[in-house]
Amino acid sequence: MHRSIPTLLCLMSFVSILYAQETLQQTLGDLNNIGQGWIYDDLDRAVATAKAKNAPMFVLFR
Repeated sequence: MHRSIPTLLCLMSFVSILYAQETLQQTLGDLNNIGQGWIYDDLDRAVATAKAKNAPMFVLFR
């Protein structure tokens, strides 16, 4: 019984995060643009594009 409480709380938290993300995407009108415009393996082009659009960048180094 005691183990199910943390599991339930974690699940409820996860569901609320998913709902918040979907609501934000609907508000911004981004539902059809998920994953579009990503630039892979060309940091110089990504920087130039971000500057031209005055947009932030998300960079992942692995």
